Amino acid sequence: MKGYEINFRSCKTYAELYERIIKGMDFPQWCGKNPDSIWDMLSSDIKVPAIIYLEGVNEIPNELSEHKDIILKIFDRARVWYKELGETVEVKMLE
Repeated sequence: MKGYEINFRSCKTYAELYERIIKGMDFPQWCGKNPDSIWDMLSSDIKVPAIIYLEGVNEIPNELSEHKDIILKIFDRARVWYKELGETVEVKMLE
């Protein structure tokens, strides 16, 4: 099972949240820093089965909470989408 690790500790900006996702998921640098681009890559450019570790989510500043919620929904959507395809993508939250 392929493992991916995304560390959100010390994120201060919207762009930084997406930069961490792009780096942790091994997405190409040209990947857009927005929810639609992340979904496009998650639904087409990861090796499955996979486990995605999200570290430091609770440390994302309150002023970015809306973006945090969107990001978490995208990863959950990917988990469900792959399950419907008969594949396994687990998403684990680490403190």
